[in-house]
Amino acid sequence: MEDGMLTDGKGRTINFKNSILVMMSNIGSHHILDVSNQWKSRKSLADETSGTNGDAEEAKQLQAAMEYTEMSHVVKEELEAAMRPKFLNR
Repeated sequence: MEDGMLTDGKGRTINFKNSILVMMSNIGSHHILDVSNQWKSRKSLADETSGTNGDAEEAKQLQAAMEYTEMSHVVKEELEAAMRPKFLNR
């Protein structure tokens, strides 16, 4: 596969030079749910304790960015534990 060619079990050769392979996994999905639930509980607690604020939309965007950063960090750790670096660096 390094040369853009793949040979199947019957000896047939397939050209992958101009292809993009998309590989999907559910590795870390339970961590995504955990982080999402934690942020939902934090958000509901913050909504109960805060009043009306003109910067509410900005605060929501910041919170979403922080939530995404935490999720991606947790999932990246899980991927690094499950996959070889050679595979992840492609």
